[in-house]
Amino acid sequence: MAQVKIYGNRRVWHDRRAEVSDALHAALVRTWRLPEDKRSHRFLLLDDGDLVAPRSDAYLVVELVCFERRSSRPSARW
Repeated sequence: MAQVKIYGNRRVWHDRRAEVSDALHAALVRTWRLPEDKRSHRFLLLDDGDLVAPRSDAYLVVELVCFERRSSRPSARW
């Protein structure tokens, strides 16, 4: 399972959220074999000046939080 956080400038990325989400999800499905129907993306779009980026206002930060899926085997009890 993967959860994706996307940080960027609201002015630049607001209207491109679906495009970015689709591209990221396609890459995760292809490379990590995530299920096509499982998508957990959060856009954290910031106002001008709230993201200090090294290159431009179009700078985008993608954070992936990954963990293994649950096992079908019973887990050990502590």
